[in-house]
Amino acid sequence: MIKVVFTDIDDTLLDFTECSRIAVKASCRKYGLSFSSELLDRFMRITSRMWKDIENGAITREVLIKTRWNTVFSELGIDFDGELFEKSFRSDFYDTGEKVEGSDELLGYLSQKYTVCAASNAPYDQQLHRLKIAGLHGYFDYVFTSEKIGYTKPDPRFFHACIDELKNIEPHQIIMIGDSLRADIAGAAACGITTCYFKRVNDAEATDVKADYTVTSLLQIKDLL
Repeated sequence: MIKVVFTDIDDTLLDFTECSRIAVKASCRKYGLSFSSELLDRFMRITSRMWKDIENGAITREVLIKTRWNTVFSELGIDFDGELFEKSFRSDFYDTGEKVEGSDELLGYLSQKYTVCAASNAPYDQQLHRLKIAGLHGYFDYVFTSEKIGYTKPDPRFFHACIDELKNIEPHQIIMIGDSLRADIAGAAACGITTCYFKRVNDAEATDVKADYTVTSLLQIKDLL
């Protein structure tokens, strides 16, 4: 019997693309740079690639911070200090809370039946603040992040550390909901946790990882739990 729900945050409950769009636009205005869909698309591709490298242990979060926007600007031929823009972007992103459709209704439903826990690889203070901005924070009993836990999804040690915090809960009593087959689904499955893959329209992740359940909207999860 499921007693605990783990859920990812970005691109599961909060719309990472829309939050990024807001933050990039704000930073472009600040420095007099032109915002374009090409700039945002290049940022999203590079960010996705670098986060996969972090999840695989190939680079650290610090490397991402130092190189991400320099890489974007270099590829687009933009002459600007990427580290300076990164600092501004992260500050603007901190204050975004654009929600994925159905997140309020789903969390309201789940919180009446289960212990609900956020499970994210992003910084703790940032994610807590963004959940508060979005009005979602009150649904959570725990907010777990790799920064606090000391391990990054999909490392099974991340999930084991979360389970240890819960006390008297076994892996088979947990379901993990997330948009990443690699970080969320494979990591949780390796620990014996039931998995629910939120397959978003723009998902292009290629992997042979199989989830116990797959949904294309958050509200479909209500029919499973």
